[in-house]
Amino acid sequence: MKFGEIVRVMAAGWLLVLAHPALAEWYEASSDHFVIYADDSERDIQRFAENLERYHSAMAFLTERSLETPSPSNRVVIYAVGGAN
Repeated sequence: MKFGEIVRVMAAGWLLVLAHPALAEWYEASSDHFVIYADDSERDIQRFAENLERYHSAMAFLTERSLETPSPSNRVVIYAVGGAN
């Protein structure tokens, strides 16, 4: 190995050693049509799920569509990161 390659490998190794995941508490809220994972408070996530269900109901009413409730594995999954206060 050449000196430059050794330096690059060592630098990459140090970057891997120094990198660590950010710690965040994730919560889950679920409703008939949505599953939400977020690093926000449980209350805010539940409120978000309720608002999404209201929106879903309003859109179903406006489009005159009546859809069956999906199975738990077919719900829309939402990952919310960095909630605004």
